[in-house]
Amino acid sequence: MKKELKFFTAILIFGLIQCAVMPNLKFFGVMPDILLIAVVLGGVYFSWGWSLFFGFSAGFLKDIFGIGGFAANVLIFSLWGYFIPKISRKVSIDDIIALPFFVFIVTFINDIILRFLSLCRGEIISLGIFLKVAVLGSFYNALMLLLVYKLLNYFKCFPRRRS
Repeated sequence: MKKELKFFTAILIFGLIQCAVMPNLKFFGVMPDILLIAVVLGGVYFSWGWSLFFGFSAGFLKDIFGIGGFAANVLIFSLWGYFIPKISRKVSIDDIIALPFFVFIVTFINDIILRFLSLCRGEIISLGIFLKVAVLGSFYNALMLLLVYKLLNYFKCFPRRRS
């Protein structure tokens, strides 16, 4: 329970960092999504129930502090919290080499889902801009994962790997 509380506290801090610091770290107009990174790490290192809770919490924070359709991130992050533990049981993604590739894929799929939802709301986004944001954002998240992983590992927020 101690590790879960530390990780939840980290998600709350990441929510504040996401809205206060990350807009200043934009690279070609794209900023990293450390809440999504936290959801991926929560899904890989915690049990299914905790992962779902972390996904819901991170999505709620992103919807509160962000702009866009309300409850979209709650739904999508909760789904990531549901599916990532199931995927990580089938495929070994808990090492520092495979994890950035997995974060890249999750971020890219997350961007596709969010752009589809914005298209359903009538917001038209050109394909070139979408691809720039999706690919650069996915790379940026994969690189930012290394920093977030080291930070969370330093504060011992991860439990032992579940079987």
